[in-house]
Amino acid sequence: MGSLEESSAASDAEGTSTAATAYLSEHNVPFEKISVTYEKPDGGESLCDVLARQMNTEPDKLVKTMVFKYGVDSPCLVLMHGHKQVDKKKLARELGASVKNVKPADADMAARFTGYDFGGTSPFGTREAMAVYMEEGIREMELVYINGGSRQLVLRMAVDDLIRTLQPTVADLAAE
Repeated sequence: MGSLEESSAASDAEGTSTAATAYLSEHNVPFEKISVTYEKPDGGESLCDVLARQMNTEPDKLVKTMVFKYGVDSPCLVLMHGHKQVDKKKLARELGASVKNVKPADADMAARFTGYDFGGTSPFGTREAMAVYMEEGIREMELVYINGGSRQLVLRMAVDDLIRTLQPTVADLAAE
């Protein structure tokens, strides 16, 4: 696959800049910005389905970024397929923490650690450095769509660039 360039030819996100896009640009990481409209899903659809439809791609290619806490002010980021859930027992094992202490961060805590509004969390350019954990199945993908630091911005990028930039711990984290 050819490399991605920061481009807006297929989107109207040209003027959109976030801490995530600034971080990626500073580190010479190729990505493409895609503008999306945040819509609450209706019926049996998930937000992942809504966004995939807007971007004309498969829901399996969307990767969500979640903030988990596993102690007093001990956050980490988890990258998961958009349509899957994190198995807290598996994550606790990776963190070396008790499963009862592993919890998704609430909106305020997530914003405090990342600098992003809830629903717009990106793993790039976070306010605080955090360990990043990634579901192992993501590694098998060629391209991913991941939040760009706003509910209206998704970044399309090569998985190899994502891994090189974030250096996540890759593990089986998905709930069955």
